[in-house]
Amino acid sequence: MRILEGIKKYSETKRAAVINVDSDKKTTLSYLELEKKSNSLARFIIENTNLVERTQTVKKPIPIHGGKEVSMLISMMATLKSGRAYVPLDVSFPPTRSKSIIDEVCPEIYIDVIEGKVRYADDKEIGLEEIFSSYDDSEIDRDTWVKDDENAYILFTSGSTGKPKGVQISANNLHSFEPWMSGELGINGDETVVMDQPAYSFDLSVTEVYTGLTNGATLFSISKEVANDFKALFSALESSNINVWISTPTFVSLCLANEDFNGDMMKGLNKFLFIGEVLPREVAHKLLDRFPKADVINGYGPTEATVGVSTVKINLEHVNGKRSLPVGTPMPGHFIFTLEEPKGEIIIAGPSVSKGYYNNPEKTKASFIFIDREELGKYSNYENFYVLEKLMDDFGGHVPAYKTGDVGKISDGQIYYHGRTDFQVKLGGYRIEIEDIESNLRKLDEVDNAVVVPIYKEEKISYLRAYVKLDEKYLKSNQVDSVDAKTIKNNLAKRVPKYMVPRNIRFLDSFPINTNGKIDRKALMEK
Repeated sequence: MRILEGIKKYSETKRAAVINVDSDKKTTLSYLELEKKSNSLARFIIENTNLVERTQTVKKPIPIHGGKEVSMLISMMATLKSGRAYVPLDVSFPPTRSKSIIDEVCPEIYIDVIEGKVRYADDKEIGLEEIFSSYDDSEIDRDTWVKDDENAYILFTSGSTGKPKGVQISANNLHSFEPWMSGELGINGDETVVMDQPAYSFDLSVTEVYTGLTNGATLFSISKEVANDFKALFSALESSNINVWISTPTFVSLCLANEDFNGDMMKGLNKFLFIGEVLPREVAHKLLDRFPKADVINGYGPTEATVGVSTVKINLEHVNGKRSLPVGTPMPGHFIFTLEEPKGEIIIAGPSVSKGYYNNPEKTKASFIFIDREELGKYSNYENFYVLEKLMDDFGGHVPAYKTGDVGKISDGQIYYHGRTDFQVKLGGYRIEIEDIESNLRKLDEVDNAVVVPIYKEEKISYLRAYVKLDEKYLKSNQVDSVDAKTIKNNLAKRVPKYMVPRNIRFLDSFPINTNGKIDRKALMEK
């Protein structure tokens, strides 16, 4: 894999791979330490798990639980070197969520970075530091590394049934994405500092990790504690020397609330990249005004197509226009189109498309398709038809494609995003199935029924609101008249990540019904 080759190459320099800023300390991890410690851990994995065959059924994925600790990256690279996929479980996940994912992958071992331990399926455990000190740290045979169509990582996203879906991303998918994105961001082997703020369980983090470590950059890693402490965050940013900023629009909006967040404060910053949610025109305008020497790049792409598939450099003409901001032109070698005109569901075909959801053939069949050579005539009117023709040759007449569920329009080569076809939303960059929250709300003893709706402000979703009908039997049996919103939120937070807990909860005696006999969501939003 290119990222492992990059780490090996830059381990021969004195460069820092990661500078992690936590609330009480700053930790630096060199490329040499990353190389050697990941070798030791990879050798431990190989010697203590079943790698008789190079088949997905034998090579169980390895869950890794933690936040932005440097040992998270060491563990991720070690699993790749051992020939296995990693499954990042963020520290913010409630235990029930993490357990459901662990149960899904049935791992032989589980790495708990927070506790500094590796646990076996039979509950035996060993400390990470003991592994680093006692296992050989020489280079792992490259034939063992994850390669070709083998899974590199599996990210579990919100699922409509209340059960997370595991998106499988292969080495081939990453080899399609990383060189293109590295070029877009100008990360080319120079001593670049790249911001590393998104959680490793969030696909946006793949952007800085794979472009940065492949090309010898330093990841400036910001813990959740620092990101949530305005004073600590700005102190860290001022001393960071960041050149490339990667985040959601939501995070940069928080920073823009401080007037000191500008080009004078961050003199080396020359690129902003936003993928994961709508970039509001106002935010883009402020960035262009405060950082006149930096490029503001807007991007688009689902987790199922390896983070991003299009980018565009935003300019004043875009922000002063009447249309929503474009999300870019497709990356080379990808055929992106809509089935209907002038706008319709966005379909992505090409080498960055995932093989599907882990251990979930039903969901995979519903969202992933193949375009066969016999169907070529259907697409001959599209302006980039030649790309599909080339893909037919590359994939032997059977091109993988993903039905995104996003509604879009392609005009003058640019993709414009126009919302969703289903109940999926993006909030803070996280992809959330509304039905996932509703399903878990209904599992609460005190709730009879619940509906969740997104509340919009300035082109994007500002927060989620839940409408809840309480369970009368529960109230009577517990001899209470009502349950407050705080109780609902606290109990829901035991089932779903905090970013999925609605900010606002309103209680209803009954739900409005539309002419089809369904709950009228539009009427609810007007209440």
